[in-house]
Amino acid sequence: MADFEIHVTAFENQLYDNAAIVRNEKHAAAPGKDEEILRELQQVRKQLENTEPIIADAVADLEEAIQARDKPTIAKLLGKFSSEAVKGVMRTVASKALLTWMGIA
Repeated sequence: MADFEIHVTAFENQLYDNAAIVRNEKHAAAPGKDEEILRELQQVRKQLENTEPIIADAVADLEEAIQARDKPTIAKLLGKFSSEAVKGVMRTVASKALLTWMGIA
């Protein structure tokens, strides 16, 4: 998979004491890693289908985007995994390598 960047923007938030939200990430999978990532995403999706169907659907969408090599969609979908609740669920079912690739670890 080619490199891609994620830009996170927060709307309608209040920040205090000179706080700011700045998060730009660059993700790059090593050659041949696509298949490994897809295999693990399939396993994660199967584990979540009955207990967390919304997250399982997002994982399925991510699988499709990776197969299509659709970088903008991949970046957009990875943003869906940024909430603490979703991160918590993913941390229980995904490997450290996948979590790192997704920007969750």
